[in-house]
Amino acid sequence: YEIMPSLVGSEMCIRDSVSVGLDTQAGRPADPLAREVALEFGLSLERHRARSMDTLPLGADDIIFVMDHEQMATLTRRYPAQASQLYPVTCLAPKLPKDITDPNGEGPLLCKQVFSQLAEALSPVVEALSSHTHRAP
Repeated sequence: YEIMPSLVGSEMCIRDSVSVGLDTQAGRPADPLAREVALEFGLSLERHRARSMDTLPLGADDIIFVMDHEQMATLTRRYPAQASQLYPVTCLAPKLPKDITDPNGEGPLLCKQVFSQLAEALSPVVEALSSHTHRAP
């Protein structure tokens, strides 16, 4: 939900970062295991609620990171106008597998692995955002 703002602090050049799902129950809180593991990474998912892309006011300059090739294909089909805004979350981390597995229901070991992969995959983005000294309007 607020992963990037939590990671980059108060000085950033983004308006918001959100997490959405393809087949979500709107308003559902994050999985208890994901909340627990997120805390180990210094993130709180307590305020996180499931959202659908249908509810987001996406702009032309928004970037959408996806976890795997199936999500990429589904989102490209459902939202062709945003196809050029879709990127694999691992595109800036070539040492990682191309797809990151959804850990939902898979247990704590995989959940920790996924959080670790996401932290590594997003570190170049966080670093770039952290280097800016201005705030978004």
